[in-house]
Amino acid sequence: MGKKLIVTLMATCMLIASFPAAAVEFTDTISTEYEKAISIVSDLGFMEGYPDGTFQAEEPITRAEFAEVVIRMLGMDTDDAIMGVQPYFYDVPSTHWASGCINACLLYT
Repeated sequence: MGKKLIVTLMATCMLIASFPAAAVEFTDTISTEYEKAISIVSDLGFMEGYPDGTFQAEEPITRAEFAEVVIRMLGMDTDDAIMGVQPYFYDVPSTHWASGCINACLLYT
């Protein structure tokens, strides 16, 4: 599932189409059909772009990125997510940047 679809679904489900435009503009979403939806989820703090100023909406969302989005939507601080514990998934080391979010998501399953 692509980031573009997830962003659009989140924005639609939250019924906030009239939310003001974002202060952050991603270089790869300007004048696209999903620019407003990305602005909304970015303003709400649910999703961030990449350090190079892009959002990469055409790329699939990774499991780690999705886990972080879920934790943010639940209102949890990603810094407070369970860090340093080996996640259930053997391919995610405890030092991975999203290991805490992945662990926290497992608590809700």
